[in-house]
Amino acid sequence: MRILARVTLLVLALVPAGLSGCQRLNVENTVQLDAVAFKSILVTPPGYDQKVTVSISPKDGPVSAYLVKESEMEAVEGAINSNKAPPAGSVFGSHVSKDKAEDYSFDGQVPAKMGYALLLRAEKVKTAVKYKLVGR
Repeated sequence: MRILARVTLLVLALVPAGLSGCQRLNVENTVQLDAVAFKSILVTPPGYDQKVTVSISPKDGPVSAYLVKESEMEAVEGAINSNKAPPAGSVFGSHVSKDKAEDYSFDGQVPAKMGYALLLRAEKVKTAVKYKLVGR
């Protein structure tokens, strides 16, 4: 009887943590970017269609940001490095910043159970960039 009570308490304690962990997204960090180089931040696939707000604050130079399918990251990077548009359907949202350091935000809609990533690219100079991802 005691073992059953302990197992039940353990299950009840873990269920809310498991449910809340895969649904909400609130990530904030600062990374260093080399000039004309990509940095990718992988995100756990959401359990449901999720609206993601991306906020970017670079320090020393322009930084572009792309919210992309995880499976399409290399194709998107290749297209951008070749000065072409990313493949259709592979980008959920983006903001291109070429001239100066600017703070900005944009939204993207990510389908349920879709692996995705935030791609950051320093356009001119090495810089630190603070990013924030909030999903609802």
